[in-house]
Amino acid sequence: SEFKKGNKPHNTRPLWSERICSKDGFVWVKVFEPNGFVLKHHWVWQQAGLEIPEGAMLCFKDGNKMNCTVDNLILVTKSELLRFNQLFARKATPKNRESLLLLAQIKDTLHKKAS
Repeated sequence: SEFKKGNKPHNTRPLWSERICSKDGFVWVKVFEPNGFVLKHHWVWQQAGLEIPEGAMLCFKDGNKMNCTVDNLILVTKSELLRFNQLFARKATPKNRESLLLLAQIKDTLHKKAS
């Protein structure tokens, strides 16, 4: 069935509504019409005037994908995240995760300098 101009489907979400992806657990927020959903943690980071360089990723310091505050986000490279996942992910708790992410950054830097 087709919608007449100006009519919206019954399941249209209003601006600033949020949804959680069932596959990966990330929070998405609707920031523009008609279907402008973006990753909430990316949007929060960019609203703070910060950039996400190519090849970089945002990680949650406490591991909680629902905690999308700037203070809970850390920018890492893909190789740093790989090192974190290989060496520390199983040991990570909400309290030590940020320290382990930083340690992974140090280990990655040292590995690159040694190569």
